Amino acid sequence: MKRVVVAINYASFKDRKKLKRQEVALDVLCTHVAQSLGSVKVVSFNYPNDKIGLSDWCGVRKTLVRDSQALIDNNRPLPYIKELFDGCREFDCDYLGYINTDILLHPEFFGLFDSKKDAYIFYRREIAEVSCVDFMNQKIKHVWGGDQHPGNDAFFFKKDWWEKHRDEYPDDLILGETEWDTVYREVTKAVSKNYLESRELCHVYHDAKWTLDSNGALNNIKIWNEIKAKYGIKL
Repeated sequence: MKRVVVAINYASFKDRKKLKRQEVALDVLCTHVAQSLGSVKVVSFNYPNDKIGLSDWCGVRKTLVRDSQALIDNNRPLPYIKELFDGCREFDCDYLGYINTDILLHPEFFGLFDSKKDAYIFYRREIAEVSCVDFMNQKIKHVWGGDQHPGNDAFFFKKDWWEKHRDEYPDDLILGETEWDTVYREVTKAVSKNYLESRELCHVYHDAKWTLDSNGALNNIKIWNEIKAKYGIKL
């Protein structure tokens, strides 16, 4: 198995349902780490003052510097996604990537990285609530229409490919705001001819509301419009 470093951004949710979904997803990720015999490493990148409820299976780097709330008066202290990808560069690995902390990875997920693809763009399927044990045994219930979600919750890159092409990705995209994933998907597809685009992720379904008028959202929408113009993208 290829050596993979996975970046996450652990969140201390006050909402108990959000916290529970994150806990189950991280338990699944912990199981992957335990079964990988050292080939999978997970690191949570956070701000220096963040409170992190993670045990030793997951590395923690309180190295995030740029805070969108401080820099552009965003309504939440959200990080810039490129900092997380770049934070993975310090590790000795073949692939580096990011996933949202409420995403569940099926038992064979990391086997995908045995191919020679430059980049991996992942979509999700919506499922009903599930325990870590049942999920790893694939005792899951898919939600009707749950394979139509248009967004991306994980991206992975061959490390040397990221080193070569990282400057193609904007510095100022804010994680957790609309369109950051759209930009990463479309830039990847424009720059690489050797990528995998697949619906390999699972996510426990819940109602979600996207804010489109926060300073962070407006920032990302502006960048997306610039990317469309740069690459002649018609979406």
